[in-house]
Amino acid sequence: MFEDLILFPIVFTSGLLVRYLIYNKNRKLTVIVKILGVLGIFIHEFSHFVMLLITGGIPGRFKVSYRRLNGSVELKDFKRMTFLQSFLTGIAPLLIISYLAFYCLFVFLSPAFEDIYRVIAAFCLVSFLIGSSPSSTDIYNIGRAFNNDPRYSIYQIGLVLFSTLIVYSASWYVIIPYYYSFLFYILIGIGYYIFKYLFIGIRKIIEYIRLKISKQGSSIRSSELYRRRHSPKKKKSQKIERGQW
Repeated sequence: MFEDLILFPIVFTSGLLVRYLIYNKNRKLTVIVKILGVLGIFIHEFSHFVMLLITGGIPGRFKVSYRRLNGSVELKDFKRMTFLQSFLTGIAPLLIISYLAFYCLFVFLSPAFEDIYRVIAAFCLVSFLIGSSPSSTDIYNIGRAFNNDPRYSIYQIGLVLFSTLIVYSASWYVIIPYYYSFLFYILIGIGYYIFKYLFIGIRKIIEYIRLKISKQGSSIRSSELYRRRHSPKKKKSQKIERGQW
C-alpha cells in the first residue's frame, strides 16, 4: 500500500532534475524540447482539471501556451475550496503523472514491446516528468486554503488519517497486487466520506437531544412561573382595633 509513497518523491525529484537540465541548459529551446514541454504541461493542467471535477470544484477556462510553455486552469470560486480539495487539486499532477511515468518506464524497459513503442514511451516519460512537479502557485493555494479555516482543515486531516488507518489495517487481510494499489486511495476517500457524514449524523443527534432537554427544562420553568403568577392570593384578615387593657 505504501509503495507509492516511494514512487511519488522519486518522480518529483526526477521531474525537477529534467526541468533543470532542459530549461537551464537549453535556453534556445528546440522544437522537440518545446513539444516535450507542452505535452507535459498539458498533462499537468489536465490533472488539475480532472481533480477539480472529482473533488466537487468548479473549473473554468483551460489554457496551455506553446510559445510561453505554461498553462492554467481557472477556478471560479476559490473561497469555497476546502483544504482537502485544494491539496488534492494541487498535487494532482504528481499523483497522476507518477503512475503514467511508471507505466512508460515499464514499457521502455520491457523487451516484450516493439522498439517504436519503447521510443514513444521514453518520449512520453520525459514529457510527463517535465509536468510532474506542482508549481509555486499550486503550493501557495494549498497554504491559502488551510489558512482560510485552520480548524476545519485539521479536522479534514484527522479524518483522512483515521480512514487511512482503517484501510491499512484491512490491507493485512486483503492482498491487492501493486498495480491495483490505487484502489487503496479510492477506499481511503470512501472511508473519509463515511466517517465525515457519520460524525455529522452523531452531532445532529446530540444537538437534537440537547434541544429536547432544553425545551423540557424551559417548559417546566415556565409552568412553575405560570403557577406562581396565577396562584390565588390569600385574603388579608381584617384587624379589629381593641382597647388597651
